[in-house]
Amino acid sequence: MESELLSLEEVLQQAEQLGLEVSERTFRYYAVLGLLPRPLKRPNTDARVHYYQPDILDRLSQIRNLQAQGHSLKQVKKHLEAAGQSKPALVRALA
Repeated sequence: MESELLSLEEVLQQAEQLGLEVSERTFRYYAVLGLLPRPLKRPNTDARVHYYQPDILDRLSQIRNLQAQGHSLKQVKKHLEAAGQSKPALVRALA
């Protein structure tokens, strides 16, 4: 499981490949707002490097899709909270 974790750099690269326009600054802003899960840290690695589960890309996609539909970030957060982190399909249904 740990080997599947993605660094922030890898997340941003994969997001770009998926056509999601997310800068590092935007990613960090989403994190501060609570739209993204907290990062994980690997033992015996640089504590400044954060890692994320691969499903973070689904979360970014959900956020961007909801924004594209005209939802504010406050509304996006409500959708994500209502759906719970383990139920991304519900967020797509609400969108």
